[in-house]
Amino acid sequence: LLKEAQMKLDILGIFNLAAVLFATAGGFAAIISTYINPTFRSMNRISVFIAFISLVAVGLILQRIKLQKVSVWGAWLILPLALFDQVSLGVMQNFIKEPEEYQVLVKYADEIESRAGENAKIYTLPLGQYPEGVDKKLMRVALLTDNIKWSTGAEKWRAANFWQHQTNRLETKDFLKKIIGEGFTGMLVNIKELEPTKLADIEKELAANPLQDQKKEYGYYDLRNYASSNKISYRPTDVFYYVSGNCLYDQVSLFYCVNNGRIEFENMSSKEQFKTLTMTLEFPGGKIEKINEKILVPVGKSHYLLNKNTNKNVFPVPKNVPIWPVNIGYPNFIIREIGLQQ
Repeated sequence: LLKEAQMKLDILGIFNLAAVLFATAGGFAAIISTYINPTFRSMNRISVFIAFISLVAVGLILQRIKLQKVSVWGAWLILPLALFDQVSLGVMQNFIKEPEEYQVLVKYADEIESRAGENAKIYTLPLGQYPEGVDKKLMRVALLTDNIKWSTGAEKWRAANFWQHQTNRLETKDFLKKIIGEGFTGMLVNIKELEPTKLADIEKELAANPLQDQKKEYGYYDLRNYASSNKISYRPTDVFYYVSGNCLYDQVSLFYCVNNGRIEFENMSSKEQFKTLTMTLEFPGGKIEKINEKILVPVGKSHYLLNKNTNKNVFPVPKNVPIWPVNIGYPNFIIREIGLQQ
């Protein structure tokens, strides 16, 4: 029995050592993220598994204690320490230390819910994305409501996130028309974090004062009167799309691609759709190729392939792309414009 327990402890020790060597700064994970895939990151998350393996080892040691009462008491003593270690008080302290602020926020959320009415959908600004984003504070208000649907930052490099980036770049009038057409009846803005000129343009176009919280940190705008006066109809997007494959987005408007890429479609409707795909491609030397093709997009997920690996000339690595994987080479074509129309 002792040999069996010792063997288990040895195995757990090997697992923990491997986890530490893999995730530590300059460890094996750094090699993978540098030469294979730069999105392979945040290795600190392995700490949960390290903690679990360690607790299993403690449990095995307690089992070896011959006196049952001692092992039981030892387990009970370890439990509160383990809970204290695993539960983050930082998340809770925002409201625990400032209960008055919490009550003010609850009242504000109730006012929004009362004004928004039934079947409300509220768009949030500034634009965020998952997992990193600046929209987290807006969710403090959203989580205090019961019957409202909220927008939030979509997962980056996905169709919804690309739609958000495209929508966010529109002029104010077109932006409001777009989100109202998607069914949004209101808009909540983090006033302190939204670009002042964008906020001023929105207020000028809506010609309405927002409902603000006590600290004037948030502003809620009811979009229903604006939609009615401008006769904006409900026309939700049925097919979302984004660019993937060996293509990386420069966070502005361009996709830099190496040899090939894919246009990924997500048809949210219940039937296949005929769409016109338009693209403008640029190659080294200034050559431009325009694509205007009618395609059939089936229900669910599908893709359109781009294969442009015949060009030997390349572009330099773009400075605006946050992380460029060295293993895929240099980009040899750029997607400058892309659109999907009926």
